[in-house]
Amino acid sequence: MNSHDTYDSDILHELAATCLRHFQQEERALLRVYESALAIRDALRCQQSIDLQPLTERQEEAAAESRALRSCRDELRLQLSAVLAIGFDEATIAGLANQLPPDRGGSLLELRDRLRQLSLDIERVAVGNAVLLRSRLEMFEQLLTSLTGSDAHSQRYAPTGQREAAASRSIMQARC
Repeated sequence: MNSHDTYDSDILHELAATCLRHFQQEERALLRVYESALAIRDALRCQQSIDLQPLTERQEEAAAESRALRSCRDELRLQLSAVLAIGFDEATIAGLANQLPPDRGGSLLELRDRLRQLSLDIERVAVGNAVLLRSRLEMFEQLLTSLTGSDAHSQRYAPTGQREAAASRSIMQARC
């Protein structure tokens, strides 16, 4: 233990065990989000027509669970700040780990680091999925443009606010 041996050891150990269980639940939820993102990536890479709806629904369910678990962190931080008599913003896993024996504190820090890495991996795959999806959308727009005989000077605003070419006729107006 560190210099704050005045804290009730049983309460600290109980809080550490609660945090550890919570992080394990969060890790399982994030793994489901990651697996869903990978499944979507694989589907987007596939050259065949695919139904992304079930995959995106599964990903959204896992993400909602993950968000709910993350909101429980605030409650744990409130408990930690009360036990350590510190402010909410100062209540961290590193601070709790510092008050525990090295093996217990190390376990918490290791799991926290895995959650951070998993979050970064999810973000990386999500960005890649966005690029793949945009690429597919552009190919589809090019197909529609070639089918409708769109004017290359037609413009519209993209979701980002940037101007981009737009199809000037609907697919129903195209000559076969």
